[in-house]
Amino acid sequence: MKFIDKFKKSNNIIIDEERIFQNVETFSNNWNAYSATSASGDIDYLISLDMEIDNLSEETKKQYPHLFQVNVPHLKKTKDRIVGSKKELARLHAIEDGLSCASDDVKYVGKITGENTTAFVFYHNGFEEEDEFEQLIGELMKHVKSNEYTYWRNLNDNFSHYEDCIAPGIYSRQQILNRVQCASMESMGDSLTKPRSITFSFIFNSATHIDKIANDLCEKDFRESRREEAEDGKYQLELILEGYAPDLEDINAITDYIISILEGTDGYFTGWNCPITILDENERRLMNQSQIAQMEKSGESFTTARDIDFFLIFGSNNHIDKTANDLVARSFREVGRGQMEDGKFCLELVLEDIPKEENINRIIDDINDLLKDTDGYFDGWGCTICKA
Repeated sequence: MKFIDKFKKSNNIIIDEERIFQNVETFSNNWNAYSATSASGDIDYLISLDMEIDNLSEETKKQYPHLFQVNVPHLKKTKDRIVGSKKELARLHAIEDGLSCASDDVKYVGKITGENTTAFVFYHNGFEEEDEFEQLIGELMKHVKSNEYTYWRNLNDNFSHYEDCIAPGIYSRQQILNRVQCASMESMGDSLTKPRSITFSFIFNSATHIDKIANDLCEKDFRESRREEAEDGKYQLELILEGYAPDLEDINAITDYIISILEGTDGYFTGWNCPITILDENERRLMNQSQIAQMEKSGESFTTARDIDFFLIFGSNNHIDKTANDLVARSFREVGRGQMEDGKFCLELVLEDIPKEENINRIIDDINDLLKDTDGYFDGWGCTICKA
């Protein structure tokens, strides 16, 4: 789909805490994250936020008028907005736990993680005495030395800073929704790799722009499936993409394009959906055949042993150590593990072998046997091409 290529970007948001996506007791179920770039375009941030703030009434917001931001420099410069060391994480988590468990006077709304600093943002209903504020900051920062953080405040900010600097824009908000939807499908066993029909839905306040949007998208592989006027006088439009897999990167690119062409119209995008599709054993083997056939077209000789990468995904980190140890005992070598954008955990191992079809199927069968009683699943394999 050529038209989405320019909209594709890195969406591999790596979250440094499982807490955001695993509903830690002190967090609402609506915590999520997205990546952002500074206005100058030279600094990347990861913004974690409570999406529930969007649902607060204006009356509730008025109860927390005063903005506070605590900036905590990292102990070491981080890479890709990942705060990695256990000491660093414990330090930052302690602050966040304090904010999440604070009194009803505090409304913790989010944090901004950059290369060198994490900023915690919260609102407060006010202090009668200045020393009450100093006492709150001291309590929140008790795990950090006084010379290891700074803070600032803006009285009567009334959530302006949240709206300007933390709340996601229309593109980022949709990408958050896409990621949540894809993660939900994966949790049901969908690998997101099997092509299917994907439905995209729209609402227009009038009929003025509906033809233009429908025609634009129908020129780009979409097919119109439904158009009708609702009881409130608005118009509903549904378009279908046939034969596409709901890969997150592609879905993000498609919805970015849709949002871009809706700008300046009275229409808005309301979401997408598709059936859950789970690969059976025969389909998985066919995928292996296809991958091996592509290698053969590239000149692969299938005579040389080399490291073959195998990728596993887990819903939590409860079973990673045991699975990794079991596979290492079977001559695998662990080369990486980490947490992904949706909060799941990935494990990468290599095994030296010749990537013949029978070998690959046997190895995957062994991996799947080990994964039966875990919350993990096999996610794919790959290796270099060795030509004759």
